[in-house]
This record gives sequence, structure tokens and C-alpha cells, in this order.
Amino acid sequence: MLNKKELEAVLYHEQFHGRNKDPLKIFLLSLCASALWYLPVLKWSNERYKLISELLADRAAIDSLDSTLPIGSAPLKLIKYQKQQTSYAYAPFAETAVNYRIKCLVNPKMTITWNIPKLMMVKSVAVFMLLWSVFAY
Repeated sequence: MLNKKELEAVLYHEQFHGRNKDPLKIFLLSLCASALWYLPVLKWSNERYKLISELLADRAAIDSLDSTLPIGSAPLKLIKYQKQQTSYAYAPFAETAVNYRIKCLVNPKMTITWNIPKLMMVKSVAVFMLLWSVFAY
């Protein structure tokens, strides 16, 4: 369903993930976030890393093709296809913030910010310190 340029863009995108070992990193972050569920900053970090890795992979595809059009239209086609199907069609990129990715495709100069939630960070540090004090001795 993808044309040649879109398929090429998807391949560049996935090549970036492979070179960067993103699947392994995301697996390890997910494992830590699940095992240490009482540290909410880990879940946030995992979700944020997924988004940023997608944006960086999109950027690699754009740089390789000198165009935002193929990497922008490919996910939209796949999402549309996924919604039309009642089978097990699945597009994992839809788990990330698609709207944010589209904004970055429309405005390539857009900067990525972390915006760490302060209350979540304070809670995580407090829990970590409490656990450290209990188990350190």
C-alpha cells in the first residue's frame, strides 16, 4: 500500500532504530519501569524515550530523503489502514504521540523538550531515598 518513496522512508526510519539499538533500550526501560513501578519517573522516562526515538528516526529518514512527505504520509496510510481493518493489523508507531510527530514533520525546526514533571520527580526521589535508607544498612 506504500509507494516506493514511502517504503524507502520507512526503511530508513527502521534502520535508524536498528543502529541505535532502540528495541533493546525500550525493552530494558520498560522492564525497569514495570519492576520499579513505585518510581513513577521511570514510566515517564520510558514513554518519553519512545517518543524521542521515533522523532529521531523520523529525522533520519527525512535527512536521507531530503523530504518530509514520504515519512509523513506512510504512517498516516498505515493508521488509516489499521482503522479500516477488523483483523490483527497493528501499527506500533500509533502508540507514540502521533500528533506530536506530525507537528515535528510539519515544522522540522521544532525543538524537543523534556519538561520533567517536578512533583513526579520529587515523589520518585523521596521513595528512592526511603528505600535506600531502609536497605542500605
